[in-house]
Amino acid sequence: MRILTVSYRSGIFSALLFLSFFIIYSCDSQAQASFDLYGMAPISTISQSGGGGIGVMSEPFYIGRKRSRNHMEIRIGGDFYLSGLSGRSFKNVIIDPASYGPGTLKLQNTLLGLDTRMRLSGSYKRALIPYIDLFAGYSHFSSDLSYVSNDNKHSVSQPFYSSSPFSYGAAGGFMVSLGPNVKLDFGFGYTALNRAKIVDIHTAHMEINNMVASRMDLPYGMFTAKAGIDFMFDVDRSDFRNFDWVSLLLGGHSHGCHSRGSGGIIGAILR
Repeated sequence: MRILTVSYRSGIFSALLFLSFFIIYSCDSQAQASFDLYGMAPISTISQSGGGGIGVMSEPFYIGRKRSRNHMEIRIGGDFYLSGLSGRSFKNVIIDPASYGPGTLKLQNTLLGLDTRMRLSGSYKRALIPYIDLFAGYSHFSSDLSYVSNDNKHSVSQPFYSSSPFSYGAAGGFMVSLGPNVKLDFGFGYTALNRAKIVDIHTAHMEINNMVASRMDLPYGMFTAKAGIDFMFDVDRSDFRNFDWVSLLLGGHSHGCHSRGSGGIIGAILR
């Protein structure tokens, strides 16, 4: 079934949240967590460029004998990533106010994502470490307009359209140990998207001083290749275990804020 219902989405997040607390609480305090930096490239007809991301992984929960190099490890973590997709530029166009004069107007599609991830892998003590990831989160697809006058005295940027579908998927790969605390990471993943839309750059054109374009449905799934480097580090979890989580969950609150730019206005019509 293509569209996940709200109950299924809540179930996936609840399961990952429960596993996160269980694994972090039960994992080996003498092992190391990891922090990784990576480059990524969506393999899709809508992608003309790549991007990058950062991720973290907890200390492991062991399957098998801990001191054996043949044991398996389960880790919980998360990823934040940003990637450029398709784009198109229009030269010598005029926007409002017309006093800005002719300039270059660019339409750019971008992907930003945040995932919770569970990893099953071989022992991190090995030289070659295969792994499989399961993940769920949200992918934010945005279509933005930016204008720069030919004399470089004026510039304007503003959002055009965006969608934030629930996403989930699986990935696999392997790591190569360069030392006890540094590993190269190579992976390939598949992300399933629910009702994702983006501006079709092929329909974009100018009518008087307005950008006019149509929306398009994204493919249900998207493949992604990545390569990066992982750094291992020690974590003191005594504060985590002794923390009063009940008070936090019952009395915690959060604040949100937003900002927006000012300046000229780019006329934009979405059809």
